[in-house]
Amino acid sequence: MANVLVTGAAGWIGSHLVRQLTSRGHRVFALVRPGQDRWRLHGVTPLQIVDGDLESDSDVERVVPFVQPEICFHLAWYATPGKYLDAPENDRSVRASVKLVERLMSVGCGRVIVTGTCLEYGCSERRLSEDSPTVPESRYAAAKLELLNTLARLKGIRTTWARLFYQYGPMEDPRRIVPTAIQALLRGEPLDVSPAEQRRDFLHVTDVASALVSAGGLEGIVNIGSGTAVSLAEVFRSLEGIVGRSGLIRLGARPYEKDVVMSSWADNRRLVSTGWRPAYTLHEGLKDAVAWWRDGELRRSLQR
Repeated sequence: MANVLVTGAAGWIGSHLVRQLTSRGHRVFALVRPGQDRWRLHGVTPLQIVDGDLESDSDVERVVPFVQPEICFHLAWYATPGKYLDAPENDRSVRASVKLVERLMSVGCGRVIVTGTCLEYGCSERRLSEDSPTVPESRYAAAKLELLNTLARLKGIRTTWARLFYQYGPMEDPRRIVPTAIQALLRGEPLDVSPAEQRRDFLHVTDVASALVSAGGLEGIVNIGSGTAVSLAEVFRSLEGIVGRSGLIRLGARPYEKDVVMSSWADNRRLVSTGWRPAYTLHEGLKDAVAWWRDGELRRSLQR
């Protein structure tokens, strides 16, 4: 099995990816910033956690030769909900990523899988294939495209650009839309939302992680999505049915955000060609997410 370096390993998707890789027998090294909370990695074995900050040249110079990775999954990026789209930290993430890949090449790492975003496609209201036009409309999307274009010019390393669509599932940041709705329902609190007619391609985070592993066998851009689109209203109705509370999510109580994309989903035929299939339907995946949040609410109530 291979030596695998995972950046962003203590993050939401990274922690699920680490679980996938260790379960498949790889020697996994999780790069984690000093002082970062590692709660999502609790119980993952065997796993070697390596302290390091990608924005520190000295840390990169120390970590990469130590790990001697044959494969690197690069997920680390500034992604604070509500702030990341137009944050200057995106530019720093590009510079750090380029330096990382150059150092990986110097030790003979043959493959790097980097996470991109469906936002690179802009506001296309259709099913999106890997060769669809890119029209980035945020600093975040533009920075990801800048990195993709830079990596395309590098020789000597095989690169997979995994373009993520929309995710949900256990351990998700509570500020994101699905956990926000779940928490409101579990607490019996109303939640005001838009009409929620926008259609999105949702994929359970466990399936995102397995898709990243499968996509690593391909070169170039690979869409990471379910291949279908559902409205946010359908997601909210499913959550109400799973929790057993209706009427709390108030559709249309708020207007749509400015320039909202009403439809975005992946043509995932390239991903499916690897033999990858999702383990969760949307309904079963939402049940899994609710169960995780419900357990947390129970633990917190017992501690009060």
